[in-house]
Amino acid sequence: TSATSVVATFTKLTYTVSATAGTGGTITPASATVAYGDSTTFTVTPATGYRIVSVTENGVTLTGSGSTYTVSNVTSATSVVATFTKLTYTVTATAGTGGSITPASTTVAHGDSTTFTVTPATGYEIVSVMANGVALAGSGSTYTLSNITADTSVAATFAKRTFSVSASVDGIGGAVAASSTTVVYGGSSTVTITPATGYHVARVVVDGLLQSTTGTTWTFDSVT
Repeated sequence: TSATSVVATFTKLTYTVSATAGTGGTITPASATVAYGDSTTFTVTPATGYRIVSVTENGVTLTGSGSTYTVSNVTSATSVVATFTKLTYTVTATAGTGGSITPASTTVAHGDSTTFTVTPATGYEIVSVMANGVALAGSGSTYTLSNITADTSVAATFAKRTFSVSASVDGIGGAVAASSTTVVYGGSSTVTITPATGYHVARVVVDGLLQSTTGTTWTFDSVT
């Protein structure tokens, strides 16, 4: 019944962008409301010992800068998923002269452990097994490196086994002396037998066994 003005008003559609994180980290915010065509940014933070594997938007990989990932031109409800994996480290092992250590190299996840087998060669014994200069405790030939949080070098060292040579007189009438009282594996020592005046060597006993000689020297060759 008169001049009339009709006015239509509009607002942008809005969508929910939800974010979830797998084991090993966080993503914030957990949810954002975004107007049509706008953008929103998420912060992705790995836990200690983890790294980011991927951040996806509705299954499509997002490219980020550092810990920041942006979802652009939002035109529908969107799901953002961050996944993580444990950091891994290389543990390398070397052996000095006189033995071996296995494995020579292994890859270990953050905080995990790895075990080495240390084997002396014949006539040798283990002196030490060190991880980055710190002694490892072992049981027999097995040494375990625990709670690994960085690349690590393990070094096994060996030394020749040593044996004692002891010489004594049963009773009176002379003296005995060994040229070396400590002999390395495969080495030798000569025992000199000196009868006193008026005496002679009656018998020589080695490790409880009577020997055929009654000479004045006895040599231990290739002591093992």
